[in-house]
Amino acid sequence: MSRYCLLLICFLCARTAFSQAAEYQGKRFFAEVGTSFWINVTNPRANNIGFERFPAYDRTASKFTLQEHYFLSLSYVLSRKTAFSLEYEYSKTGLHIREYLELLNPAVDVGVVTASRVIYGLIDRHQLFYQLYAHKTNFSFSHYFSTRVNVAPLGWYMKWGLDLVLAKGVLLDQKVNYGHDLDFNDNKPSEAFTNPTGIDANRLIPMSGIHWGIGYRNTIADRFIVHGALQTTVFSQIFNSYRDDLSQAGREERYEDRNNLNYLNRVYQRVQAHYFFNIVVGIGVLIY
Repeated sequence: MSRYCLLLICFLCARTAFSQAAEYQGKRFFAEVGTSFWINVTNPRANNIGFERFPAYDRTASKFTLQEHYFLSLSYVLSRKTAFSLEYEYSKTGLHIREYLELLNPAVDVGVVTASRVIYGLIDRHQLFYQLYAHKTNFSFSHYFSTRVNVAPLGWYMKWGLDLVLAKGVLLDQKVNYGHDLDFNDNKPSEAFTNPTGIDANRLIPMSGIHWGIGYRNTIADRFIVHGALQTTVFSQIFNSYRDDLSQAGREERYEDRNNLNYLNRVYQRVQAHYFFNIVVGIGVLIY
């Protein structure tokens, strides 16, 4: 009988020890808000300020800007070293679509063209400026490094997970260089002179990627959390640039298909550039 009592006591002690090790100050659930940001080098901001702004994209005349996102994160401590997080992140940026084929430019853009409605056989070339909205959901695990002072969610950690993004563009401005006269109609689009581009910007464009980061959390008054991190995401869609489909559509003069594929490709490039590397700053609270 004493043997069974001893086993029961050992079981209860182990269970209590595990429970205490899996949380900080008796709290497992915490919430955070904050921002992530990095230098903007490939496109303008949503207000058309920065590199390669619409309609000109002369880098020498560009202004230094940042790209930022805003997030809300809910996390639950699973063990002494592990926490699970569900995060929503919102961002808005600019997307300038124009013919830009520099070999050293990572965001190759074949531009937008339509058949001329004024003179048969000529081509009109379009520049378009979109505000690009991105809604990102992140599912991730954080692994806290094995030291005496690190009890989740405190201390240094490594994070990995999955990012799901829905992106949508809103056309704000457009410029047209008409094939028969580069200054015709003040370079404005017109139903009387311009064919539709074929771009379907009303759809939500899904993207998925692998997320990784490293960061540090600390507490204030055993209740509030301060948080800093470096993180990156690589999306699978960036490896599908539709080069062959774009070339074939151009050769066959299927301009609407060509323009739509180029738009999709540019959205992929822009979202990837926006999330490729970021500094994270956040604050939070231990709830229970």
